[in-house]
Amino acid sequence: MNEKTFFNELSERKYLSEIAPPFGDIYKINDLEGIEEFALRIAEKGGVSEQNFIGTAIKNRRKQLDLTLEEVSKHICCLAYLSKLERNQISVVNAHYASKICERLNLNFKELSEIKPIKVIEKILNYYLNDRYDSIIDLVGSLQKQVFVAGEELCKAFASIIRHDLKEFNRIMIRVNEVKNTLSTEEVIFMLFVMLVYFEKTLQYRKCYEYLHMLNQFSIKNLDLRMLIQEIKFYTMVNLNKGRYKYEYLKLKSYFDSYYPSSRRFKVLMTKLICEDLEERIDNDKIIFSDSYKHIMNINEKDVLPGCYYDFVYTKCYLMLVNNKIIDGIKLLEECINKQISDSVYNEMFFKFVSLYGLGLLLIKKEDKKNKRLFIEFKNNFDKYLDCLKIEELEKEITDDNKDMNKNIHLEYIIHICFIDLMQIELEQKDLLFISNFIKYRFLYEYKNYQYMI
Repeated sequence: MNEKTFFNELSERKYLSEIAPPFGDIYKINDLEGIEEFALRIAEKGGVSEQNFIGTAIKNRRKQLDLTLEEVSKHICCLAYLSKLERNQISVVNAHYASKICERLNLNFKELSEIKPIKVIEKILNYYLNDRYDSIIDLVGSLQKQVFVAGEELCKAFASIIRHDLKEFNRIMIRVNEVKNTLSTEEVIFMLFVMLVYFEKTLQYRKCYEYLHMLNQFSIKNLDLRMLIQEIKFYTMVNLNKGRYKYEYLKLKSYFDSYYPSSRRFKVLMTKLICEDLEERIDNDKIIFSDSYKHIMNINEKDVLPGCYYDFVYTKCYLMLVNNKIIDGIKLLEECINKQISDSVYNEMFFKFVSLYGLGLLLIKKEDKKNKRLFIEFKNNFDKYLDCLKIEELEKEITDDNKDMNKNIHLEYIIHICFIDLMQIELEQKDLLFISNFIKYRFLYEYKNYQYMI
């Protein structure tokens, strides 16, 4: 079966993958040019002593107007001063010269003098740590400057990740990369962190590891940023929990303490429970109920924060399925899925719950034949849930939030769409050739950068 034949057959079966967009270039970004050597140099010698957005703004406007250094500096200052100003080689900017140059280029010197990118970055980090994503988007939306300020552009790039607008993120980062030498040390650290979040959101954990190594070279004073970096380090080690990463992972498992917001600590705990359950089963193949399963069954749902509820239920259902409480796990999944359907909520968690539901069905099917009646009932419900996964609803939800996304669905949706299709294929027939081609052409073909996750 070749690629063309496979996709024709896939389309005829009307799986969700037919409507999921291909990767294209929306999740691919060229790494920042020479970033590793650049980060090392900044970490060793220190970056710019102050934020030179005035020099950067002047340089960008001069190039935009296609003017030479001589034309801009004429009758104001010497050419060498303007050149040093643009290259951020002047520690204290002469207000008289700079204001005259800005006037010639139709820039507002007073407005440039009042720009404080570092303060905005600090607010964004605090909002992100406390899951206030709407506040990040609102704050960045207020940055309506008419000049290019690299620090503020980094804030806009970060907001574009929150909105899953990775085309816009790519565009901004290419531009920022061209002027990264003008960034202050704090802005360089934030730039590395923005890239780190991008690679985490697109599940490129090997790149996360590289950027974590770069950030480790800096002395980071911002406590919010330090906590966020440690959190991403934890998830990176969870996903690269092999060989040389094993020690770092074990070290980080107990890192999260009372300084973290309750919501983030709780979500890390859910991840730890799943990992520890897996580790316990590797060490003891005769285990019936793992310590993680016992732990989560003792958690009172009333104590779970509203923003963490679905993470809690997802973890609970997963641990129930792998600890031989399959029927109970599926029934709990049904409660959650039906509630989301009644509330017309078709978000990422809805896809995750339906994926887990399909996995539960497979476990019942492979167990024995005594649950045949229940299997048929659950299979009918699974088909009903698939009917609810209408791409129009998802597109409507995304385009209402961001009209410029061109209906691109972000990676977490696409991966779960393919996983749901894989469950559906296994449940409907035993065509191993079709299954292997689905993994080869649909999973790995589209997601070849992430095949270590399969």
